[in-house]
Amino acid sequence: KNSILWNRRNTYAGSIGYKEIIYLNSVKDEKLYTIGPDEFVYMFSHADAIFTDSYHGCIFSILFHKNFWVFKRLYPLE
Repeated sequence: KNSILWNRRNTYAGSIGYKEIIYLNSVKDEKLYTIGPDEFVYMFSHADAIFTDSYHGCIFSILFHKNFWVFKRLYPLE
């Protein structure tokens, strides 16, 4: 795993009092991994912050004026 990403994400979430972090890239969570385009865009439009290693994550963060952090993908999708 990208430990820098996980550490920064968890530190940020803790600093603003968030307990829920949604991870969209895990095939282990079939409910989220199989969401359609509408639900995917909805998740970005309603997020408080984005931590991403994807082009689309960056683009949607910009389009929805979200604070976001970009990390190099160090591993294949899980």
